[in-house]
Amino acid sequence: MSNILPTSAAVAPHADADDAIVVTGMGAIGPFGMTVEALWSALCDGRPLFVAQPDGKHDDLCGFLPQDDIATLAAEGNRGERRSVSLFAHRAANAAIAQAGLMHGGPDPTNVGIVYGTANGGTPMNFTTALEYAAQSSRFELPSLAIIDDSMGTPAGLVSHEHQFRGPILNVPMGWGAGGCALATACDLLRSRVASAVVVVAADELGGDRPMATRSVNRARRLLSPNDGGTAGVRPFDRAANGSTMGEGGAALVLELRSDALRRGCRPIVRLSGWAIRTGVARDDVAKYDTRAIAEAMSAAIGSKSPRCVGAVFSGSHCNPSSDLAESAAVARVFGGRSAASAPGEPSGDCAAPLVTNIRGVVGDVGAVTGLYAVIGAALTINRGVLPGTTGCGMPDERHDIEIAHRTCRLDDVNAVLCNAFSSDGVYTAVLANAEPVGAF
Repeated sequence: MSNILPTSAAVAPHADADDAIVVTGMGAIGPFGMTVEALWSALCDGRPLFVAQPDGKHDDLCGFLPQDDIATLAAEGNRGERRSVSLFAHRAANAAIAQAGLMHGGPDPTNVGIVYGTANGGTPMNFTTALEYAAQSSRFELPSLAIIDDSMGTPAGLVSHEHQFRGPILNVPMGWGAGGCALATACDLLRSRVASAVVVVAADELGGDRPMATRSVNRARRLLSPNDGGTAGVRPFDRAANGSTMGEGGAALVLELRSDALRRGCRPIVRLSGWAIRTGVARDDVAKYDTRAIAEAMSAAIGSKSPRCVGAVFSGSHCNPSSDLAESAAVARVFGGRSAASAPGEPSGDCAAPLVTNIRGVVGDVGAVTGLYAVIGAALTINRGVLPGTTGCGMPDERHDIEIAHRTCRLDDVNAVLCNAFSSDGVYTAVLANAEPVGAF
């Protein structure tokens, strides 16, 4: 049986049940550019935005960005005095804060919190493990100690200092599931009234061999595609699925109570009506995934609502066979599966099972950031009635009893979208996003 990770909402008094948590600001930076709209266009277009990286260092600062964006970001980074991961976090957070209007008649800045999630510092990526792999490799290099700053405070500290936010600051270095963990933690802070608004930000700098020999670690754990994400190299739910490729970027969301947002005239983008963190089976040497824990996280996020309310699922799978199979089995367990939902003679498209998409075929895996990219995608799916397709799934594996969104499609009256994010070391999260009630404004 999986264990439930205790969170503040389990022990502190909740806000009124009808006082929902809403997203009021979003920011994103990645290989698509430096805006949420650029992310959305890339996901809907379905073009892979990563290229195979050669062995060795990948030293070009933010080398995945267009040249104009690199110049802009470098200017924001005080002439190169900040590491890329801090620049990613800073840029994404500023965009979300500006959209939410936190600096103009927003909540008291002394009560605005920050939760920072990063893949750096997760169990398989700790300093000792990195040293082991470095010692076993053909060339030995001492991993950079800057990883400690990336994982334990600097990005969150920069955002806090610039905007004079003095609420709680929490750092969540929980591997590839850290984005979902950070969102769940932020929701608990709001429900327990520890903060009046929370900036959730995730950033990772995982391209090439940075930081701490991450590629060799993830190759050994069978997370990384053998061709390192070359052409069509990331294949979610495909018969040729063989892992993802590691990318770079940042994302941020501003969360607050709906009543507080409406009181200051801010229109919410989407509601977060459920969230959950679960733990499951894990191993250190290879990636292992727990179907039961994934299903428990999804069911807990859905709560008392009917699973039929969920119109789509943004997959958290890392695009290797074991994670694909574990998650698809969990989705079938929660929603009944494609075959179970279809009556005899009915086409599978008429069933109640939600469509499942995975964005890694476009952006690769950006550690903790990928989970926030998915929540941003879910918010826009709900507001625009369009679901990005699963790029790279050309030959679906028939073992997956799920409805895969093979291409970008319209979804009529989609009210709820579930977003999964998990790591290969036993941490599983799910977040349920809902549309704002009709006539709320």
